[in-house]
Amino acid sequence: PWLAANFTKSTWRETNSVTCAINAANVDDSFTMFINNVNYTNSTYYNLSSNSPWLAANFTKSAWRETNGTYTVAIEGFVDYFTMQHDRTDFLCYSAKYERGRYFWIKIKDRQANQTNIHIRGPKPSEAYVGAGSSVTCAINAANVDDSFTMFINNSTYYNLSSNVNYTNLNSSSPWLAANFTKSTWRETNGTYTTAIEGFVDYYTMQHDST
Repeated sequence: PWLAANFTKSTWRETNSVTCAINAANVDDSFTMFINNVNYTNSTYYNLSSNSPWLAANFTKSAWRETNGTYTVAIEGFVDYFTMQHDRTDFLCYSAKYERGRYFWIKIKDRQANQTNIHIRGPKPSEAYVGAGSSVTCAINAANVDDSFTMFINNSTYYNLSSNVNYTNLNSSSPWLAANFTKSTWRETNGTYTTAIEGFVDYYTMQHDST
C-alpha cells in the first residue's frame, strides 16, 4: 500500500484542504488520522476537544475503488481560514492493518505580522488649483482594526477642526471643515482591515494652500 499526506498552504488567513489517504489492494477500515496525538474519530464519537481549531475543518472519511482495482481510503477536511491557533500541529496518517504511517507537521506563517500599509491621497495635479475639487483620504490597512488611527491637519486632529479649544491650531473658520471628514472601517477579502478617514472638497481656495 501507499500512504499520502497532503497539506500545501500554511499561511495565516489563506485556505486549504488537509488530506490523509491510503491506497491498497483492499479497503483499509483501520486507516485513521491523528491530530496532536488525538484520533480525529473512533467511529462512535469525535475525539477532538470542543475548542480545537480543527473541528471546523469537518473531516470526513471515504473510500472508493480505483480503475486499476485497488482501493483508496481518504480522510479529508477543509480550513476556511488558518489562524495562529493552527500553528505547530502534528498530523499522523496511520494504518493499523499495515502498521504503517506518515507523519507531517505544519507551521503557520503570520503573513500579516508587521505588514501595515498607510496610504494618503490628496488632489491630483490636475485638481490642485482654485475652483477645482477632490477627495482627501488617509487610510491604514492592517491585520486588525486600528481604532487609534487618525489624521492631523496642520497639527490638529481632523475631528477637532470645529472646536475652539486651545490645543487645536484650527478654529471654526478652517476651510477644511466643509470637507466633512468621516472615519469608517471595513474588512477586505484577504481578511485584513482598512480604516479610512475621507472627505471631499467641492472647491479649493487659496485658504487650502500650504496645508
